[in-house]
Amino acid sequence: MKKIPDAKIREVIRLRDKGLKQPEIATYAKISVGSVNRIIKDYKVAAPAPALSASADEPPELIPEGVDVAIVDKWIPKVEKMLAQAEAAKDMSAASSLLSRLTSLLEHKRKAAPLPKEDPNADPDMIAAKERARAEFHRLIDHNLITRVRGA
Repeated sequence: MKKIPDAKIREVIRLRDKGLKQPEIATYAKISVGSVNRIIKDYKVAAPAPALSASADEPPELIPEGVDVAIVDKWIPKVEKMLAQAEAAKDMSAASSLLSRLTSLLEHKRKAAPLPKEDPNADPDMIAAKERARAEFHRLIDHNLITRVRGA
């Protein structure tokens, strides 16, 4: 049997403590379900802890549903700092995990932001209509001026 790296063991234990099931842990940690079961058995991982509250100071591995954007804004700098520390320590597995977490946080923030209001005047049909109207107004103005000059 292949020895499982300590970082992977800690990750599996951390995910199990967050309440994830073995298949979810295996998918997230990119190892087999059998390896997850072996880690849980060998290291006697306790039953899952209650779900993380959204007000926690430490950024979670997985973002809970409905978490406030203000909390996500607090987590982003912390994850960036942890990422910089992992890169400085040349711990690429931790850096990869933190980069994934940072991406998730940024994506959550982007999805929670309100959609930008569309400017109806930026529609290509409206732009073409504006140009047609402008050309028609100029034609009418020119025609009116010519008629006045001839009639005067």
